[in-house]
Amino acid sequence: MTKKSVAEVQAFADEAAPTFDPAALEAQDEVDTRVALRNTALGEISGDVDAVRSRAPRLKIVYGVGKLSEKFNPGDLVLDNDCFLVKKGEPLVVIPLKCGVYWKEYLSREDFTNGKIPATYPDEATVIKQGGTTRWANNVGPTFSLAMNIQMLIRRPEAITSYLFGVELPDGHVYAPAEIDVDKSAYNSVGPVLRNASKLSLHKLGLTAGVFEFATKSTVSKTGNATIIPTIKLVGFNSEEVVAQVAELCGQ
Repeated sequence: MTKKSVAEVQAFADEAAPTFDPAALEAQDEVDTRVALRNTALGEISGDVDAVRSRAPRLKIVYGVGKLSEKFNPGDLVLDNDCFLVKKGEPLVVIPLKCGVYWKEYLSREDFTNGKIPATYPDEATVIKQGGTTRWANNVGPTFSLAMNIQMLIRRPEAITSYLFGVELPDGHVYAPAEIDVDKSAYNSVGPVLRNASKLSLHKLGLTAGVFEFATKSTVSKTGNATIIPTIKLVGFNSEEVVAQVAELCGQ
C-alpha cells in the first residue's frame, strides 16, 4: 500500500461514513471492467503489464531451523517456499543466467534474532568507505564477506508438477526461473566454481552455455558445527539453439 493510499484511508476513517450508493458503485465497476478488458484476448493478460513488478521465485535450502524445517528435511531444496524439488544429495540441473558478486555484512546471533537486515555493498571500496572491514587484522575478523546472487533456470525434476515450471527450451525440457543468494561457506563452495567456469570453459559463450548440477551436502564448519551447504559443478554444455532461446527469453 502506498503512502498516498494510506493517507486516503486515514482521511476516510476520520470523516463521517458516506452514503452508500450501490447503483453508483456498480456503474463504476462496469466502466473499469470495460477499460481493463477492451483489448484482452481470451486466456491472456493485457494492459500495462510491464508496470507490474515481478521477481523470480526464490530457491531455498532447508536447514534444521526456521519455518521451512517444519515441513521439509535439512538439505531439501525448495522453490517458492512450498514446492519441494529434491532432497539432500540429489542434484538439480540448472542453467545460470546471471551471477552478481557483492559484499554482505556479518550479523551477530543477537542481530539476527532481532531481525536486523545486513548491509550490502557492491564492492570492497564501498565497504571500507562505510567503515566496514573485509580482512582479518590484529586478530579481529572482518565485518563483511563476499556473497553472490545467482539467477538461473531450473530443469523440472521428474514427478514434480508445479505452475512455476513453464519455460520450454529446445533441449526438450521445461524450466522454472529462480534465484538464490549465497554467502559465507555457501559462497565459498559455489562462487569460485561459477567464476572459474565463466573464465575458463565458458569464457567465450557465457554461463548460459553451461549445464550445471546444483545440490546440497552436509559439512562441518570451522567451529565444529554440522551445517548444510550448496554445491555446484559443470556437467555439460547447451546447444546453440538453447543458448539463443535463453538469450531471447532474457531480452538479449
